[in-house]
Amino acid sequence: MIDLKNLTPFQLDALKEIGNIGASHADTALSELLRKKVWISVPEAKVVPLDEVPQEFGGAEKMVVGVYLQMQGQISGNILFFFSQETAMTLADILMNRPAGTTKVLNEMDQSAIKETGTILAGSCLTALSALTNKEIIPSIPYYAMDMLGALVDFIIINLSQNAEYAMIIQLEFSESEYKIDGSFLLLPDPQSLEVILTSLGVG
Repeated sequence: MIDLKNLTPFQLDALKEIGNIGASHADTALSELLRKKVWISVPEAKVVPLDEVPQEFGGAEKMVVGVYLQMQGQISGNILFFFSQETAMTLADILMNRPAGTTKVLNEMDQSAIKETGTILAGSCLTALSALTNKEIIPSIPYYAMDMLGALVDFIIINLSQNAEYAMIIQLEFSESEYKIDGSFLLLPDPQSLEVILTSLGVG
């Protein structure tokens, strides 16, 4: 049984590699979408108890904009990809080719563009995870959400019947010629799937 509370640096590096490979695919897709070069890096990856996730990002009441979907197949659980509300507005400026600081309220087109971006990122991450573990992962339809981070985590746990005890946090940093913004992935595999992931990566 893997002790998820005390993962080694080698095991955390293996989790970070999921993000690195996913980012290499995602920056190509986003560069094509935006028609400008976008770089995505992964400065950090960690595993924390699920109930401590909001504290990692400034508290349960922090307003975030995110995209979530369910994982099914040989690895099951949920993914939540999110930005702070302020960062989401900057992202909307980038996606809609507006001057920095233009967006004050996310309209329907902004939300659709952010959802598409989150879907690309989540899909790239799942593709990387599937390739690295050699396990089939089937994603659900993605959903857009704007709420307090604590409420989103609670929604995933309660309404999506998520039984994860730990969350894999993969930090992402986006940059292009004029902007640099941060985003975060929460991978919420069920307990058995997290062990499958680490074992498949050779660090179980």
